Amino acid sequence: QSKIIKEGYNCNPDVYAVVSRMARLCSDVTIQIFNGEDLVTAKDDEFANFFYNRWNGDAGSKQGLNALYTNLFLFGLAYDYTPVGSIGFLPSEQWVLPTQRTTPYISKSSFFQTPDYYEFSDNYETLKILPEELVIIKYYDPSDVDHSNDGISPLQPVWKTVEAENNRGEAESALFKNRGISGFVSGKNGGDGYGLIGKAAQAARDVFSKLTGGASKFNKVEVIEGSVEFTQLGMDAGDLKLVESRLNHVRDICNTFGVPSLLFNDKDSRTHANYNEAKKSMYTDFVLPQVELFIEQYTRGFIEKVNEKNGSEYSLKIDLSTVTVLNPTAEQVRTEALLQYEKGLLTRAETREAINRPIEMEKEELSPMEVLFRMSPLTANNFINSMSPEDRDVLIQQIGLKQD
Repeated sequence: QSKIIKEGYNCNPDVYAVVSRMARLCSDVTIQIFNGEDLVTAKDDEFANFFYNRWNGDAGSKQGLNALYTNLFLFGLAYDYTPVGSIGFLPSEQWVLPTQRTTPYISKSSFFQTPDYYEFSDNYETLKILPEELVIIKYYDPSDVDHSNDGISPLQPVWKTVEAENNRGEAESALFKNRGISGFVSGKNGGDGYGLIGKAAQAARDVFSKLTGGASKFNKVEVIEGSVEFTQLGMDAGDLKLVESRLNHVRDICNTFGVPSLLFNDKDSRTHANYNEAKKSMYTDFVLPQVELFIEQYTRGFIEKVNEKNGSEYSLKIDLSTVTVLNPTAEQVRTEALLQYEKGLLTRAETREAINRPIEMEKEELSPMEVLFRMSPLTANNFINSMSPEDRDVLIQQIGLKQD
């Protein structure tokens, strides 16, 4: 767990980018609180005020949930601590515990034995916590047959990639830092002058190091007096492949979390047709399932106890109307409503209601022009051809193409 923090989240730019962004998006999803059928808010309900405002001291739910999702995505395991003695009267606060500082203790190494208690240490004190005081969210680890290693980090299957990305970053940094000049001009073999040996050669090496080293010298050319030739020192094909290899690492890390790499600067991704499609996929395949996982475990681990003690019926629900990427734009709604109207599937009143226009209108009687517009071109043509010349003249007059 300490390696995940030090070598992953704190040092690897792609791990940080994916985890921090996903945690932020999940914590930004609006969660509504209901008591039975009634929607309650922090202003009018004690439990709603507790949920929205009492995370990690005075932090709000967005900050608290951001910490919880960050732990879950890094370690595959997250703890939310609420003192059990307060249940029934609602605690004053709840704490998202650092996963790496929370340890389960089990008296018997058995698949059927759950932890007897947990210990949390912050280098100041060690706190003994009962299982019923924790809401635990974790990813199932099939290798954990005795509860000795709860949860599996999504980064575990790609840890080699994380290390490779760190090594690539160090190599790239050294490449730019030490590559220095792209070449130099020096005495030409067979030209005038003498070669350097002994102390003179060492002095030349020291001078060469000063001339070539350092990022400030990158891609510059130095000249040494005498008959000259040019020696290339710039990046070769292997150097360029090293710099370009980052995309493969980004894809592996995104893939382990199930999020589109297109959203993390992978312009070569062909998984989704466009950026908006990728964003929708990110919400439907990752963000909303993670929020639903939290709601389920929070309900089982905490809300059910509150309801049992207080006789309440609290529940949490995602407000999908606030997830803008999944909702059509006003223009899309208008286009679809007009299309349905032209097909005769909506009345004028229903169409106006769909596009937020007043539905009070004249009687729902279609004019000849509207009837024709609702027909396909072939149907309209056949209809007109089947009419008598007299009826055709009347229709033409009604739609305004011929005066009386």
